[in-house]
Amino acid sequence: MRCVYLFVMCGLLVCQADADCLLNTPQGTLLGSTWQTLQGNDFCSYQGIPYAAPPVGDLRFRGPEPPTGWDGIRNATQAGNMCMQKVLSVYYGKEDCLYLNVFTPQADAASADLLPVVMFIHGGAFVLGSGNPVSYGPHYFLDKDVVMVTINYRLGVLGFLSTGDDSSPGNYALKDQAQALRWVQENIASFGGDPDQVTIMGESAGAWSVHYHVLSPLSTGLFHGAIADSGSTLMPLAFQTDPLSVAQKKAQAAGCAIDSTERLMDCLRQMDIDSLMQSQDPQTIEVAEGFSEVTSGLYDLVWSPVKEVKTGANPEPFLLDHPYNVITSGDFNKVPLMMGTNSQEGSLFIIFNIGTQTGLDNTNAEIEQLETPFFVTKSFQRADVPGALQKIADFYLGTNHTVTPDNDGADIDIQAATDRFMEYNIEKAVRLHLESGHEEIHLYNFAYKGKYSLLSKARYSTGKQDLGVLHVDELEFLLSSGLRTDKWEQGHPDWEVLEAAVTLWTNFVKYGNPTPAGESAPQNNSQDGADPAYGIAPLKLSVDVDRFKARMDFWDSLNLAENNMNCVYVVNCMLCSGPHYNMAADKMRCVYLFVTCGLLVCQADADCLLNITQGGLIGSTWQTLHGKDFCSYQGIPYAAPPVEDLRFRAPQPPTGWDGERDATQAGNMCMQKVLSVYLGKEDCLYLNVFTPQADATGAGLLPVVMFIHGGAFILGSGNPVSYGPHYFLDKEVVMVTINYRLGVLGKSRRGYIKLTL
Repeated sequence: MRCVYLFVMCGLLVCQADADCLLNTPQGTLLGSTWQTLQGNDFCSYQGIPYAAPPVGDLRFRGPEPPTGWDGIRNATQAGNMCMQKVLSVYYGKEDCLYLNVFTPQADAASADLLPVVMFIHGGAFVLGSGNPVSYGPHYFLDKDVVMVTINYRLGVLGFLSTGDDSSPGNYALKDQAQALRWVQENIASFGGDPDQVTIMGESAGAWSVHYHVLSPLSTGLFHGAIADSGSTLMPLAFQTDPLSVAQKKAQAAGCAIDSTERLMDCLRQMDIDSLMQSQDPQTIEVAEGFSEVTSGLYDLVWSPVKEVKTGANPEPFLLDHPYNVITSGDFNKVPLMMGTNSQEGSLFIIFNIGTQTGLDNTNAEIEQLETPFFVTKSFQRADVPGALQKIADFYLGTNHTVTPDNDGADIDIQAATDRFMEYNIEKAVRLHLESGHEEIHLYNFAYKGKYSLLSKARYSTGKQDLGVLHVDELEFLLSSGLRTDKWEQGHPDWEVLEAAVTLWTNFVKYGNPTPAGESAPQNNSQDGADPAYGIAPLKLSVDVDRFKARMDFWDSLNLAENNMNCVYVVNCMLCSGPHYNMAADKMRCVYLFVTCGLLVCQADADCLLNITQGGLIGSTWQTLHGKDFCSYQGIPYAAPPVEDLRFRAPQPPTGWDGERDATQAGNMCMQKVLSVYLGKEDCLYLNVFTPQADATGAGLLPVVMFIHGGAFILGSGNPVSYGPHYFLDKEVVMVTINYRLGVLGKSRRGYIKLTL
């Protein structure tokens, strides 16, 4: 996952073909280009090589098929298509995207020994990203005599939709990666790489992928070492527990029948890609158990790996059980494994929660006066939150909950979030591996903040400038990218850390050990010494799984929700985010606005069953800021759909319905243009009602407030992801929010609003 994604999307790395990089492979002849490493050594780049047949037409939602060859010479100087993904409300990429890139210091291995190979798997929460070199370049690793491979793999719905049966077993993204590994076995010797010495490496969702390959029978024998930077399969986000419900909601959103999984998948396979991707939008899906979302609201983790069943129609499943069960069984690929984290991973998860008296940085001793941090609401069932918050505050702040200059509240939030979302799950995975007889394991912690740290130029409401070493920050020192526009300075601490990091990682690629005999982890001579708990070296490597034992034991003692979250409220919405690197100005700028940045998805609640004049409604129970229950009824039609002959006409009364109407999801927002993309539907005249008393029998009627959203008459929605009732409902009122026609569809019939649409 890269912060400056616009740059990644828009940049290209194009070089002229070079006859020195003309190469014959089993597929055909490739013409690559000559590049230079950081230290000026020449190497050959081959981009856009197909490693599987295009997964289009009948191959959509199926496992990858082998690629075909070609006649003549294939131009390999440009990257292949990246896979379909949504960035800033716009869809980029192609379905035909199963391409990889190979970078080698020896294009002809006839007279040279074969070199170790590393295949990098990009992150991006399984919905974003690309392995193309503008994002993840080989320029540092290629100074260390290795061959590097980077890949694109299917993302989002195309990579993970599963019906849980033979109609769509799922895990296509991971099967793509396994197919890339098969391609490496069959072809990499032509590039001077050793097929018997292949290491897989990934970061974030790429690290989840790496760990999944360690557990998968489909990947057995295809690799010989694994590096997982900041991720493990035991993270709650990394596994989907109810894929059929997600697939059915997806199909309904796309207009497909769901009476059988076979018909459902036939419909989705035949649908044009634009319609399919639009219906992937999480706003159109009522998400099943297992849903979660990164705090930015950019990534919906509906699309994650699933458990498969081995059948005649699915003879080679990728994953046969939950990762926990696979590890504890001991039946997995026991190759050398290196896992680790950055020292303040939690900063990324709580950064939009940081503010005055937020989270655990409240000095009040009464637990009721503490705001509930994001990492608490994400970890426990609603009823368990108050008790869990008490325990967490006591553990990290002490029983008097005192914040001092040496005990900064934001630092405490960051530490707790780091432990919960990253350290705990990785440490637990390592412990389980060791208990299952997996001995060759190396742990690291990266604790050096460089010039191009993910948030090095950010500013926050607390005035706190240093949020530590965040998620992704280690990649600055491992893989080149278009983000860095100046040269590395020899002798600068950044240069020394880069040299150390690349040496440690490539040592593992070569020897299965980052510090083989005769070598040791480098020492940190900078003035930015890390907490002794992490060691004073920029990178701490050991097999000591007790390094954070007290904190890990504490989280073990809590009743973590992990796989049974029924209601997920994404409380951290960015109004302005996505810092974009401006090369000319050499500064970070905020360049886009999120109009909708999260989801509110809850299961229906019988306590919120209500009869109104239109029919029965079944809503869901939410909680106010102060923890009081209230009923939410969303997506209630207040007028007939203003479509066809009713377009440009006054609203007509709504019709009723038989039975009970599901009122747990917001209605369509009205048509509007956001960043050159049209969102919403014409059928949008829906409202939402939030009430502390679902049945007014015997109770006094309450005052009502109806909120009308702004947006210059061309943007916006009254849905609660934008304008929620949680504060007002503490004051014994009923709240109504509405959607109304916008722009040209909402203009006066007696004149025109003079706005550019």
